[in-house]
Amino acid sequence: MRHRISGKKLGRTHHQRQALLKSLARAIFTHGSIDTTKAKSQAVIPLVEKVCRLAQKGDLSSRRRIFSLFQDKKLTNHIVTAVTLAFKDQVGNFTKTKNVKKRLGDDALIVKLEFTKPYSLTPPVVKEDKTKKDKKSKPSPQKPKAVKKVKAKSDEK
Repeated sequence: MRHRISGKKLGRTHHQRQALLKSLARAIFTHGSIDTTKAKSQAVIPLVEKVCRLAQKGDLSSRRRIFSLFQDKKLTNHIVTAVTLAFKDQVGNFTKTKNVKKRLGDDALIVKLEFTKPYSLTPPVVKEDKTKKDKKSKPSPQKPKAVKKVKAKSDEK
């Protein structure tokens, strides 16, 4: 009996399972959605939800915990900014699954794991208004003109 044992083994050793979950979590944060089997999606959802809750806090401790998972500062910063923009007032339930198809080889159910709200790694670009520039533009310093040296022709005739 599996009393008080949580999580799925997915037919892998501990280290292989940890690598698989990190890879799936990285993929969903990079692409916004992934197609995977139902068992793998159910195994990675708690990890993704935990990272989203940490990213909402956005403090240094949370960033360090996310970095310890992905080992990438750029991805960590993008996750924090994207999650805070997409899920401002949401406390949980960041992901959803949709049944896509059954795989031909082994008849495994393939699902699409995605975020409940539109999520993108690229933060929205804020366009600057060019008319509001009140800065005085300084004229660029001009280069001194090159002075041609004229050779004096001597009168040696």
